[in-house]
Formats: sequence, structure tokens, C-alpha cells
Amino acid sequence: MSSKRKSSTAKSGPRIKISRSTDDQRPTTHIQNVTLHSLSSGRLTQNVSHTPQTAMFADLPDLLAVEDDEDDKIIDLDVADAGDNGLGGLSDNIPSNDPEDDAPGKRESKDSACSVQDWVPYRAAYLDELLRHEGRQNASDSACIRCNVGIGDIKCRDCFGGPSHCSQCILEIHRSHPFHRLLRWTGEYYNDLTLQQLGLKVQLGHDGYLCQFPSADTVDFTVIDTSGVHNVTVSFCECLGAVHQRFQLLRASWMPASLDRPKSAFTFDVLDTFHLLTLQGKISAYDYYYSLAHKSDNTGLRNLKDRYHQFLPAIRIWWHLKMLKRAGRGHDPAGIEATLAGECAVECPACPHPGRNLPPGWEEAPEALRWIYCLILTIDANFRLKLKERGIKDDPALGNGWAHWVQSAPYKAYYKKYGHQIEPNYCDSDLRTVDHSGSKYSDGWKATGVAGGLCGRHMFVRKNGLGDLQKGER
Repeated sequence: MSSKRKSSTAKSGPRIKISRSTDDQRPTTHIQNVTLHSLSSGRLTQNVSHTPQTAMFADLPDLLAVEDDEDDKIIDLDVADAGDNGLGGLSDNIPSNDPEDDAPGKRESKDSACSVQDWVPYRAAYLDELLRHEGRQNASDSACIRCNVGIGDIKCRDCFGGPSHCSQCILEIHRSHPFHRLLRWTGEYYNDLTLQQLGLKVQLGHDGYLCQFPSADTVDFTVIDTSGVHNVTVSFCECLGAVHQRFQLLRASWMPASLDRPKSAFTFDVLDTFHLLTLQGKISAYDYYYSLAHKSDNTGLRNLKDRYHQFLPAIRIWWHLKMLKRAGRGHDPAGIEATLAGECAVECPACPHPGRNLPPGWEEAPEALRWIYCLILTIDANFRLKLKERGIKDDPALGNGWAHWVQSAPYKAYYKKYGHQIEPNYCDSDLRTVDHSGSKYSDGWKATGVAGGLCGRHMFVRKNGLGDLQKGER
């Protein structure tokens, strides 16, 4: 068996030896030698060896790219004292101020399974602490910790620490927090309780303060917040010169669900949170809304009012308002209607914009430097972004052509004029996609995709750079 191995080695292919030159002045303390062996089977093997290098020399003026009279002076860098990477203080390891990162015995591998296994010995203690929240915790008596007079049988799930108070104190504490969720101790367990049940009334129009002329009839309001769906008793201001109810709600950071006599609203926070979640996690409005509903009642025993269909237009209005605000349209003396085409679009800050980021006289740049000011654009399409014909006629765009999409009327007039033209097929692949690129696969589509022009460097969509494909890939 050993003779066969020796003969196989003897018949091996050529030996290739790669050595790093000793004249190489790169920051290393060893010379690396790599020898490749080609066996008769075609398989490659390699041997790596390192020869220590005692010192490394560097020309300081060349490293610093400065002019100096002492260009011939050579500095001997002591590599042994330079650190692990041979560059001394130029290490990429930035010290951390996090005590958890500097804990003794820290593992090199941040494996989540290992951290969970470290937690297992404390599992019972963690469960005990979790169960403490189901009981009275450290309450040694039933007195309110604030007034020490009333019975402290109510605690708030959203306040820090969740101390127990009496009903009067809990109302005074939560006049500015009408969406906090309460629990009342029955003697054996906690029951859900709302601030509305305790008699809390939210006064609008005076920044939370009392009103001299409140509305005679209070309104049983439904407010959707990030903490859930809440029933709130609301009193509007009817003082002389008071604004409309819808504006009183907006000044309280509530988006009214209707215009004339609103009875439902969505907090600005719940709309902002959904905007972030749908951008980051692609969550749907349906899943988001009913997750909040389950947060308020996960048993189905409470009769919560369903405001999902009011939530959809509120989202659309909120996004439109945020676009106008960020584009500065609220400060134009001519008003929002004076918005120009594409004025609300977010432009690529790195693309050349005359008058913004180009130097004076850039037009007269020499031919060898003109490429610096070149605008690079790309055209792409998404054939999966289709729209079915659902009879959407009475729902026009809020800002037609104000941002990235083209204006509807000129765009439709253009493709009606030139849409009949058929592009010749020069492809010899006989692919079905190419053969049917200019036709609709189904008559039920209002748009067969989306095409757009983008910045070729950073993929920013151009002003009025998006348009629906009306017939196949056209």
C-alpha cells in the first residue's frame, strides 16, 4: 500500500512554488511561501510556510506624501512592538464602552443558542418574577401609595412600575394619558378596567385644561392608538371663536375618521408607527389594525367597534400630508394647489443638479473632465406590479404628478397616440415572453406593470419617472 502511494507521488504533475519577494514593503512580519502540488488525479494540494522577517523598513516621506528635506532618512519600525497588525495605534478594534461586551469570559462567537443556554439556570426565577405581575407584588396593605387614604386596588399596565392607587388618584394622574390600560384587584385576581369606566372625560380645545363652555353632550369616542382600541368620553369646546371639531381633534394629535361629526379618530403615533412597519416589514393594514384590536381584547368578549374601513383612508391622507409637509408645501403663499409636477419627489443628492451641487462654470469644463458632471440614468420595469380592473373611477389621485408618478392625463394621451406601434422583435430565442411583450395576457388588467427611470448610481426614482404599463411591456 505504501509503494502505491509513493509511485502516485512520483507521477504527480508539475510543482509550482509561489514566494513573496523580500523587497515587498507591505506591513507584514513574515514571508509567505505557497507550494502547489498537482496530483495525477488532477487534484491540487498546497503547502504554506512562513519565514520570519526581523524588521520592516518604510520611507516616511513616501508614506506621508509630504515634501521633506530629509528624504533619505530611513526609520526602523520595530514590528515586535507595533501590535498584532504591525501598525501600532492604527488598529481597527475600537474599544467598547458596553459592559456586556467587556464581560469576563466573553465568547468569541456571539451564538444566540449559547446565550439562551446560559439563561436556563435562571428560568424558574424569571417565571416567578413574571407571576409577580399577576398579583399584588410588594403591596403590604390596601392603601393608596399616593394619598394613603383611599383603597389602592387599581394599577396601570402602561405606567412605569405599575404602583397601586385609588380611583381618585388614578384619574388625576391620567388626565393627560387617556389611553393607558388599567387593572383592578378583585381580591383574587386583576380585572381589566378603563379610564372611561372610572369617569375620565377628555376636554378638547384647551390643551387638556378645563373649558368654561364645554359641549352639553359628551361624545363616546373610539380612538385607535398603538396601545390598542379605546373608548374615550370626549367633550368639545364651544367657546366663542372655537374651531371646528375636526380641528380640535387634530390639535390633540388625533386624525378624525370623518369630517362633519367625527366619532372616531386615529392618533398620529399609530399612523406613524404603521408607516414605519409597512416600509420595514411590509405589514398590511389589515394585520396591523387587528393586531391592535387583539391587544385590547384577545378573547372576543368585549364589544369593540371595528374601524378598519375608516383606517384605510386615514392612512392615505396621512401619507399625503407627510409628503406635502416634507416638501415644504405648507409654507408656499400660493398654497398647495400651486405645487408643480414632481416638486414633492425626493431627488438623489449625489446626482448633478445645476445651481445646487455643481461648481460655477462647470459647462466650460475641459473635455477630459466633462464626464464628472454626467448624469447617469437607468430604465427598469416591474412586471409583477399589476393592477386589476376593479372599477376605480371615483377615487382620483390626491397629488396627480406631484411626486414620482407622471400626470395621468398627458400620459394617457401619449400612449393612446403611440401605443398602437409594435416594436420589431430582433430576438432569435423564440421565448414566449418576447413574443408576447407587446400584448396583454388578460383583459382584466388595468396596468400590466410599472416602468420607471432611476438614478444609475443610487437608484433614486426620478421626478415623474414612474408610469403604468398599459399593454404588456409597453
